[in-house]
Amino acid sequence: MVEFDLPEVLTEDFVSRIPAQRAMVDKLMSTGSMKAYSLSLDRARLWAIMLAESEFEVMETIERFPLVDFMEPN
Repeated sequence: MVEFDLPEVLTEDFVSRIPAQRAMVDKLMSTGSMKAYSLSLDRARLWAIMLAESEFEVMETIERFPLVDFMEPN
């Protein structure tokens, strides 16, 4: 499971990348690489359950997220 902290202020750049982020999540879910993706009610935190061989593989996937510049993974 990866927990992401999201920015308090959602900039226009952030919002413009949301459709691409959703498309990537849909693709990862359809291939089974991602099992779950959930956003907190206050939109401050996001959780993703990933299926991978290693933490490195998970981090490589996260680096491809359109919103990666705005997310702090834990």
